[in-house]
Amino acid sequence: MTIRPLLIVGIVVIGLASVVVVARVARRPIFRFLENRNKSAARSVILDYLEGRTPLDSAAARLNPIMDRIGRYHYLSALALHPRTASLEALSIAPPGYRHDDPRIEELFQRGMYLRMGPEHYHQTQEWLRQQREARQPRQSSENP
Repeated sequence: MTIRPLLIVGIVVIGLASVVVVARVARRPIFRFLENRNKSAARSVILDYLEGRTPLDSAAARLNPIMDRIGRYHYLSALALHPRTASLEALSIAPPGYRHDDPRIEELFQRGMYLRMGPEHYHQTQEWLRQQREARQPRQSSENP
């Protein structure tokens, strides 16, 4: 009678160890899969907004947590590859048939930031970004004669 519980415990331990090993070895593909799945969800939300099926505020509120997950999974997949490094990648989640620089998509992202930050912090951030752009303008024009 004591062998059967030990056998069950042993099988469970081996199964859990296998899951841990697979998750450790395959974490980059797992995070990439989750990232791509959330990019598809973001494209769907954006498409609903662009085609008028979802109002701006609703689409922005739905898009915020999806974008958080995309960022988290991207970070985790990069961390799995090169710990303590950073990289820049273009994130184009415009739905098929729409340009990535469509002003309505920019409006959707801006509204999402506004909803997340609140009016005061959003306007402070926008002012800071404007100042940064203006500070770069003279330098860029003086570097290119």
